Amino acid sequence: MKVDLIGHSLGGIVILSAVNQLRKNTKIIFNTLVTIQSPLLGAKSNNALLNVGFNVFKQWKASVSTE
Repeated sequence: MKVDLIGHSLGGIVILSAVNQLRKNTKIIFNTLVTIQSPLLGAKSNNALLNVGFNVFKQWKASVSTE
Protein backbone atom coordinates (compact mmCIF):
# COMPACT_ATOMS: atom_id res chain seq x y z
CA MET A 1 0.00 0.00 0.00
CA LYS A 2 1.35 3.44 -0.96
CA VAL A 3 0.60 6.38 1.32
CA ASP A 4 0.91 10.15 0.75
CA LEU A 5 1.15 12.34 3.87
CA ILE A 6 0.82 16.10 4.34
CA GLY A 7 1.32 17.81 7.69
CA HIS A 8 1.16 21.43 8.80
CA SER A 9 3.12 22.82 11.77
CA LEU A 10 3.06 20.30 14.63
CA GLY A 11 1.29 17.84 12.34
CA GLY A 12 4.47 17.58 10.26
CA ILE A 13 6.48 16.61 13.33
CA VAL A 14 3.86 14.04 14.36
CA ILE A 15 3.87 12.56 10.85
CA LEU A 16 7.67 12.25 10.81
CA SER A 17 7.61 10.46 14.15
CA ALA A 18 4.83 8.14 12.98
CA VAL A 19 6.64 7.37 9.72
CA ASN A 20 9.81 6.43 11.60
CA GLN A 21 7.86 4.03 13.83
CA LEU A 22 5.74 2.56 11.05
CA ARG A 23 8.70 1.96 8.73
CA LYS A 24 10.13 -0.43 11.32
CA ASN A 25 6.94 -2.44 11.86
CA THR A 26 4.91 -2.42 8.63
CA LYS A 27 5.24 -2.84 4.90
CA ILE A 28 3.63 0.50 4.07
CA ILE A 29 5.39 2.45 1.32
CA PHE A 30 5.45 6.17 2.00
CA ASN A 31 5.21 7.64 -1.47
CA THR A 32 5.18 11.35 -0.58
CA LEU A 33 5.76 13.24 2.66
CA VAL A 34 5.13 17.00 2.71
CA THR A 35 5.49 19.22 5.77
CA ILE A 36 4.38 22.85 5.68
CA GLN A 37 5.78 25.31 8.23
CA SER A 38 6.86 22.51 10.56
CA PRO A 39 9.57 23.53 13.06
CA LEU A 40 11.82 20.59 12.20
CA LEU A 41 14.92 22.35 13.54
CA GLY A 42 13.19 23.60 16.70
CA ALA A 43 11.63 26.94 17.50
CA LYS A 44 13.27 30.29 18.10
CA SER A 45 13.22 31.23 21.74
CA ASN A 46 13.46 35.01 21.40
CA ASN A 47 9.79 35.35 22.34
CA ALA A 48 9.61 36.90 25.85
CA LEU A 49 6.44 35.00 26.82
CA LEU A 50 7.94 31.72 25.64
CA ASN A 51 11.10 32.39 27.67
CA VAL A 52 9.03 33.04 30.80
CA GLY A 53 7.24 29.75 30.26
CA PHE A 54 10.52 27.86 29.89
CA ASN A 55 11.93 29.47 33.05
CA VAL A 56 8.83 28.60 35.08
CA PHE A 57 8.98 25.01 33.80
CA LYS A 58 12.68 24.71 34.69
CA GLN A 59 12.06 25.99 38.22
CA TRP A 60 9.05 23.70 38.65
CA LYS A 61 11.03 20.69 37.39
CA ALA A 62 13.90 21.43 39.79
CA SER A 63 11.60 21.95 42.80
CA VAL A 64 11.39 19.36 45.55
CA SER A 65 8.07 17.61 46.07
CA THR A 66 6.46 17.94 49.50
CA GLU A 67 5.06 14.40 49.36
